[in-house]
Amino acid sequence: MAYKNSSKEKEYQKEYRETHKERIRYLKQQWEIKNWPKRLEQKRKWRKTPVAKIIQKRKDAKRYRNLGFVIKFPNIVNEEIDWHHINNEEVVAIPRDLHRLYSGKYHRDNLIYIIKQLY
Repeated sequence: MAYKNSSKEKEYQKEYRETHKERIRYLKQQWEIKNWPKRLEQKRKWRKTPVAKIIQKRKDAKRYRNLGFVIKFPNIVNEEIDWHHINNEEVVAIPRDLHRLYSGKYHRDNLIYIIKQLY
């Protein structure tokens, strides 16, 4: 088509999606049924990426404890990390062994000194 990325093409695509909603849904479902092993493998590979792991941590924090997941500082730790909430919204990366060293009621208070030393 001569007007591939123009506003005219966008309008046409929008109108097409609205009028053929059921057909598009049906074709997507058929594709999922036909290609489910391929799609499953794609999902498994994606879940192992660092981006997917952070997204899952965000979801878990929000669902289980009503906490936010805003990364305060970039990760400077070169070993296994845990994301530690310094308040209800912000998290920082700290080494896993230090994070597990302090647990219990005053977990945040005890780890604040380690976080200040790291960052």
